[in-house]
Amino acid sequence: MRRISKLRPEFQGLPGPRGSRARRRAGEIVTDHKDRLELAYATDTLVSVFDHAPELLAAHTLIMECTFLDERKVASRNARRAGCHIHLDEVIEARRSLHQRSRG
Repeated sequence: MRRISKLRPEFQGLPGPRGSRARRRAGEIVTDHKDRLELAYATDTLVSVFDHAPELLAAHTLIMECTFLDERKVASRNARRAGCHIHLDEVIEARRSLHQRSRG
């Protein structure tokens, strides 16, 4: 986790003496702090991990083990799931849904 500071919306774009710098010098709190997950690692799991741990989608960097990338190593979807392995095709299928949830 990393704590980041963001300028509060009401102070964005204020010029000159009304600006955030002047208000900060006057002692006003002009930022909000937020903890951001920098790195997440999902290993030996199924695509459904994101249903059970949606916070993974908020990570700045997500490393995800994808055991099967193409058809060189053939395994049925049921066999892959039994071994908790993901095929790249499953990630691609879920991509749109995962992207929408990560912005959610």
